[in-house]
Amino acid sequence: MLSKISIVAICLFSGIIFPNNLFDEGIAHYKIRHEEHVGYIAKSKQISLALEKFLAAYAENPTAKTAEYVLRSYYFKGNFSMTDEKKQIKLFEEGKNFGLKAIEKFPNSAEVLYYHAITYGKWGEEIGLWTGMKDNAADKLKSYFEKVIELNPLAIDAGGHRILALVHHQIPYVPFIISWPSATAADLNFKKALEYFPENPSNNFMYADFLENEGRDQEALPFLKKVIAMEPRSTFVVEDTWAKIKSQELLDKIND
Repeated sequence: MLSKISIVAICLFSGIIFPNNLFDEGIAHYKIRHEEHVGYIAKSKQISLALEKFLAAYAENPTAKTAEYVLRSYYFKGNFSMTDEKKQIKLFEEGKNFGLKAIEKFPNSAEVLYYHAITYGKWGEEIGLWTGMKDNAADKLKSYFEKVIELNPLAIDAGGHRILALVHHQIPYVPFIISWPSATAADLNFKKALEYFPENPSNNFMYADFLENEGRDQEALPFLKKVIAMEPRSTFVVEDTWAKIKSQELLDKIND
């Protein structure tokens, strides 16, 4: 019978790593959040365990990195492993409320602000906040991503530019109420994201989607074909699969 020391040695040499704290346990689950995914929908088991560990780690020792991963987990779970709208709203609201406290505690973390903002944005989308124009929510969302860019334009593969562009593209222009949405600003920010990170699948797909929406179908084609040809990154399997599937759908639409 192998001794405990021998078992540990075998595990170490075979590359198996035992997490030694709550945050590391969360990371171990987060890394396999794509487990048993079908398309861009993942089973909720691993991301739920990750969120549980990250929340416990944050309660024990609140750091910006832990707050970032709590918010990453809220976003991924709601966006890629849940289909029940009421449960999504509840989860995104929990994430939004956590994020409001986290950005107060870590005002200079571009990553914390970014993941709070996209979680807030998904919550707002689910409850129809943008069509209701409530609580200056659109202005708030815009300011969040402008602040992300100010703090670190390279964070999350130029996520500040990518999602600020999306905000300009998707938030409706309403005279005298929301007058800033601009196709020009969207175009400039998508191009900036691609300038910094030309190989990011979401940067390419989102710009292509914008171009098609603007009636610039032929300009969109190279970006769509590029994403379709990409292999999903091992660290973003579900997210990149989403970009590939959506790119193929949009390419088919253009070619019809």
